[in-house]
Amino acid sequence: MGEAWFNSDSRKYFDELIEKELDDISASDINHYLFEIASGTSSFGHSNEWTHWFLYLLPRLIRRCMNSIKNAEVFQNLVTTFVCLNPDEIEAQYESFRDDVIATLPHCLMANDRWSDWVDRSSGKSDKRPSFLETSLGVHWSPGNAHEDLSAAMFFCLKYLFPDEIKTWVTSLLTIRDPYWRAAIIVWLSGVFDLLKSEEVTWKMIEESSPKIVWSNSYLIKSRWTAAKEKQLRKLGYYSEENLLPLENRSTFLTELKKILTAEAYLEWVESLASEPKIEQLVKYYWESFFDKLVSD
Repeated sequence: MGEAWFNSDSRKYFDELIEKELDDISASDINHYLFEIASGTSSFGHSNEWTHWFLYLLPRLIRRCMNSIKNAEVFQNLVTTFVCLNPDEIEAQYESFRDDVIATLPHCLMANDRWSDWVDRSSGKSDKRPSFLETSLGVHWSPGNAHEDLSAAMFFCLKYLFPDEIKTWVTSLLTIRDPYWRAAIIVWLSGVFDLLKSEEVTWKMIEESSPKIVWSNSYLIKSRWTAAKEKQLRKLGYYSEENLLPLENRSTFLTELKKILTAEAYLEWVESLASEPKIEQLVKYYWESFFDKLVSD
């Protein structure tokens, strides 16, 4: 695989992808390869070379992300690159390709080593805690920034799931009782809420969201081409921001959200967050303002 950006007569090739086992290549190098594929495709259009290499890397890197939390940024860049290569819908590489991707890539967030044993103080029940959220509080996520892994996974699902799949997905998201999970979801929901109601979603709107809901190299999803060239370039396989997040998916997500987050559920979430003083004050403002928006919408 060759680099996307070069200013000389010769082009650099990443021969180590052939010479080494993928597990022996560092995460930083993997992120660099994914950046080359994503930025090259975003800027210059479709290339069989980049597409074929990404299809080789995808299942192997999903397995790698499932096996180690140390590959969090690799996961984010996998999502970025996947969207750059599939700007509208998932292109079928074989009959069950879409189902295979849906069943694996976003589930990297739920990998075993990202979750640890936990006992709910209010109920005394044993459960699982998203340790990747607990240990990264204030570093990788805060009141002003949603967790980047979560933002990447949520964007992926909002973009590619079918509306009937959205319903089950929302239920599964809100069934998790852990306070850290709920706090992280609240921050993300606060950032995405206005986008759920918009007629269209452009990348500029996502970049300007507050709290921030972006992730590693996600800006590459935005086309660098001018609007004047857009129609012509789309015919060549380049991107526009048209239908960045399908309206039907967003509407379904919002509808299901309202069904589950009732006034009774709100009080239960308040009690849950209060069990962890470290995060209660952190998200109190966002939770109250978000719920006010939700019930008044």
